Amino acid sequence: MNQRPFLQRLETLGYYTLPRPHPDSPGYGGLLVVLRQNPHGHEPAKIQLRLHDWDGKTTMIHLHADMDQPFSHVVCPGQIIIHSQQEREVTFYNFGGSLESEALAGETVYSLRSAAPVLELVPERKTIADLLADETEGLYARAEAQQQLSSQQLLHRLVKVGPEAVYLAILQSLLPEDKDTTVSHRDPDFVKMLNRERNWYQKTGRWPLFPHDLATLLQVVGE
Repeated sequence: MNQRPFLQRLETLGYYTLPRPHPDSPGYGGLLVVLRQNPHGHEPAKIQLRLHDWDGKTTMIHLHADMDQPFSHVVCPGQIIIHSQQEREVTFYNFGGSLESEALAGETVYSLRSAAPVLELVPERKTIADLLADETEGLYARAEAQQQLSSQQLLHRLVKVGPEAVYLAILQSLLPEDKDTTVSHRDPDFVKMLNRERNWYQKTGRWPLFPHDLATLLQVVGE
């Protein structure tokens, strides 16, 4: 990592996206956020995200610079929202990961890392990342209904499986059955992204020999 751009962006924006797993990935390898005890203007004031506790419960948390954290630093799939004092916000979407924090003089640095891409959302533009997050939420909702799961049960199973397995199951669920065709109601660029992701995971030896779709994966882990 080139330290100068990294430090400049961290100082200017208060957050930094870690390098993409590969150049065509829809997301990043993680996220660093600095929360200062006395933030000004655009500087991040809090992070809103859902964490998974040691007893299997999930809780929506607002992290601050001076917050004591006696809970497990396991991040649940879903949105991560960075709020500033001016109510500006940046929204990310993750498939699960781990959160580490380091307290420094007058500030706390939070580091989110994941084995699956962390998506930066731009709702007004509906990017590929936004489409992927929307499709993922649709898959979660259908799985809840079909398997009669509560939101807590769904998140518990997703955390239990781990971010990469969840992400690969989502890709498998969204990929066209014939890789040489597209699905008419989907953005062609979105379908191309899905195929590129599968190809990259296959080339790196991380694509399962017998891949599960999300519904099957959740059913297996619940047995």
